[in-house]
Amino acid sequence: MKKRDFKKRNVDRRNAERRSLEQQNPDRQDGARPSSERSGSGQQDFGRPSAAPRSFERQGFGRRQGSRRRGADRFGRPVRRGLGHFFFLALRWATLTLVLFLIIVATWAQPIAPDDSEVAAVKKEATGLWQVGDEVPPELFTQGASLSAGSTLETVPGQSLFLSQVPVKPQKPGILTRVDNVISKSGDLRVLYAHYNALADYGKEVKNISAQMGLVFVNNTRRTVDVYYKRLGKGVNRLSDGTRLYLEDMKPLTPGETIPEFTGSQLGNIVMSHFLKPAPEEKLWGTMNPGGRVWLYEQTGPQGWAIIMGDFVFRDRQTGEVLTLDRLKAGEQIGIRSFIARSNTDLEQFFTQMTTPSAVLTSDQSTYHQRGLITEGITRKKSFTYNAANDGVQTITIGSAFDAQRDDPAKPNYDPTKFSNDAMQGADAYGFILKNQAKPRKTENNGAYGAIYEFTLTMEGPTALAIQGSVAPADNPKIADVDIYNQFITASCDEGEENIRTVRISDPKYMEYYRNPDKLRPVGSGKVLYVFPDEGTQTHVIRIGLAPNSQGPWKLALVPLKR
Repeated sequence: MKKRDFKKRNVDRRNAERRSLEQQNPDRQDGARPSSERSGSGQQDFGRPSAAPRSFERQGFGRRQGSRRRGADRFGRPVRRGLGHFFFLALRWATLTLVLFLIIVATWAQPIAPDDSEVAAVKKEATGLWQVGDEVPPELFTQGASLSAGSTLETVPGQSLFLSQVPVKPQKPGILTRVDNVISKSGDLRVLYAHYNALADYGKEVKNISAQMGLVFVNNTRRTVDVYYKRLGKGVNRLSDGTRLYLEDMKPLTPGETIPEFTGSQLGNIVMSHFLKPAPEEKLWGTMNPGGRVWLYEQTGPQGWAIIMGDFVFRDRQTGEVLTLDRLKAGEQIGIRSFIARSNTDLEQFFTQMTTPSAVLTSDQSTYHQRGLITEGITRKKSFTYNAANDGVQTITIGSAFDAQRDDPAKPNYDPTKFSNDAMQGADAYGFILKNQAKPRKTENNGAYGAIYEFTLTMEGPTALAIQGSVAPADNPKIADVDIYNQFITASCDEGEENIRTVRISDPKYMEYYRNPDKLRPVGSGKVLYVFPDEGTQTHVIRIGLAPNSQGPWKLALVPLKR
């Protein structure tokens, strides 16, 4: 190559570098123009880009690969924006503004949907009829006549109830209730178990622990016996891993408390709802060989409730006959023992260690002894007639206190509306344990827990059936016990499972019981359980009872469907 050609190429290269710098600095004062204007074509020059000056590359001032200066093409050269480009931008922004405006207008123009309570209020005002779940004021239950006052309940003869409710919160393993022979005259036995797990591990750190809680059936006969159940509800409100299942019966925290307490009333009503389900046939729970046992229990988490309620019969495996008192041979017995044991305990070994009377834990109730065997008043029946056009409000009181009396208003526990035979009592052969000797004690079932009321209602005209929560008196006359402000009540109508219903009667300020008691409303509110809208005569059977851990007494009210 000739020397002058080499020099010419160097000059051309330097000129190209200078033009590149001019393009990167269009505002320079020497009047240089972009390459597109110099070409006279009116279009961008897509020729080969000029290399950046070596000094920039060495000092690190060059742009990163793939980056682009705003308003430049991919080669870093300035881009000229025509009128079409600005028109497109204006059109895009106008479109977005219009869409946003339409959305805002549509949102403002849309009517605000009323909530469920507003809809219900409008609907009730329009119809003027009671509806299921409507809240009923306390004044309604004080009107009209009491159908239960002084009346006598009919009871199904021959039934028995195994009741285990004390000690309520056992703190050590043992037998809670022991009855050596539960066979009834008719063969029908109801069991009710309701206890709180207060077991604790007293190691380096005291901590509550899980437990096995329930019943063991004991076959002290010379025959093989099948254990059948007709109805059965059972459950816990806390699992062994500490998971809580039902939270709506939590008590308000007292000042200084940090650990919540649960009354177990929600669980009690869930168990009651399962118990009330219709049972078309008996179901086998287990089989006991002579001298053998069958267990019915729940794994219960620390500080949790365990509740069992069921109807049982015992059949001779060979003959199929239901065992009754008159069919037992001399010395034969079917016993039940309720218990609490640590979760890792071998129950068969536990049973062999808990055979003496001293294994029965002492009752922690000084007022009412709610354990033992009751042989009367398990199922109570009564029929009533009601005319919606003429009778106004009529009430029925159930679950009266054990010591309630209707004779003298000057004496304590006066309740003129109670049934004459509402109280339940029985016997506990292991009521007292003195020097490993069992002494009997009277069973006092305060509130008739485990009993089921069956009311046959023959009604003329559209009728509503309401239930009032308990208004049981408290030690403080200004405020009732905390449980009264948050109650659950369960009932069934006829035999349909779909007609089993639980209502909750709770004060809106219930959680402020200890902090702001003045905000609580007066007790005695209720809710509508069922409505019967037929114009003619109609008959329905209501089944209801005081669920475990619930408070009594209650009042049912028959009222005209029209408010």
